[in-house]
Amino acid sequence: MGISLFLLIANKLPAVLVIKNIIVKIMVPVSMAVEYPAVKAGSIYSRSKTLLNTYTENIKLKEEIKSLKTKYMVSESLRNENRRLKKLLKFGNIYRGRVIPVEVLIKFSENYFSEFNINKGENDGLKEDMPVVTVVDSNWMLIG
Repeated sequence: MGISLFLLIANKLPAVLVIKNIIVKIMVPVSMAVEYPAVKAGSIYSRSKTLLNTYTENIKLKEEIKSLKTKYMVSESLRNENRRLKKLLKFGNIYRGRVIPVEVLIKFSENYFSEFNINKGENDGLKEDMPVVTVVDSNWMLIG
């Protein structure tokens, strides 16, 4: 208790105040010199971590975009096939004969008298001289 009382009284003495001011003037720049690099390092670490997270998220988003593009292409293909099949169903209602849907697999030439391979044959009920039609851009086309 005696030491505490001495320190309280000594703290008010002009000589102690001068020493205290000198120590503060020396220690503040030293303290800042030590603290500044630590604060900057923390800031650099934080920015680096954010940048790494952004990079990782960017890679995941690019993969998701690629997957969605593939799914979209499959969806468009199925949508087009669905349109063709609906046209075939309408044709079946108009044409009173038996309708066998076929798919053109290979087109051998680009001229008017092109040759085609289709995915059906005699085993599927196709016979010689039967009309072969397909849907191209939502229009019926006689192909054989």
